Order: sequence, then C-alpha cells, then structure tokens
Amino acid sequence: MQYLSNSLEITDTWLVVQNLWIYLEAVFAGGDVARQLPAEARRFANVDKSWQRVLQRVRETPNVVECCVGDYFVTQMLPHLLDQLELCQKSLTGYWLAQRHADFNSQLNSYLSKFAFDIQQIFSVI
Repeated sequence: MQYLSNSLEITDTWLVVQNLWIYLEAVFAGGDVARQLPAEARRFANVDKSWQRVLQRVRETPNVVECCVGDYFVTQMLPHLLDQLELCQKSLTGYWLAQRHADFNSQLNSYLSKFAFDIQQIFSVI
C-alpha cells in the first residue's frame, strides 16, 4: 500500500513539474525573456537537462510503481525540479509585473504631457 501511496505522490509532482516545464519552456525558448532574465534562463536550461534525464530514466523503467519507488534519481529529482521551476516562475512573474508597471508609468507620463500641452495651448489663447 505504501508503494502505491508513494507512486501517487510522485506522479502528482510529475504532473505539476510537467505543466510548469511546458509553460516556462515556451517563455524561455522565445529568447526575449531569456535575454532579460539570464540567471533564470540558465536555471531553466539546467532544469531542462535534468528533466530530459528524468524522462530517459522513465522510458527505461516502464512500470510506474517501479519507477516511482525504485528509482532514487527520479524520486529525488522531481521535487528539486519543482522547486527550481517555481523559482523561475516567481522571477518571471516579477519581471512581467515590473514591465507592466513601467508601461503604465510611460503611458501615464504621455497622458500628463499631453494634458500639460493642452492646458498650455488654452492659456496661450487667453
């Protein structure tokens, strides 16, 4: 029974890692974000290499229970990959929030400049 419980826990972690990897791979493969966040791009590249090794190990051990409880590398690597991917996601979220804030400030400055120009035009007529 413990083997099945451990297998369920590992497969749950697997699914979270897989979903985060798919999401982040699309972001970091584009290049623009990777140039803006080079440390996170390196972190993701390391995760990607480890993830590929996990996939290879799983292909070599097609029995789910054996793979989840019998392969120390897989059972130890998945939680580590999850931690690393969550760090990448956190940095990416911070980057996007900063970009959004900068865009907002730029737009606000543009509106304020236009408003100041319009007010100046009105007073120059008076």
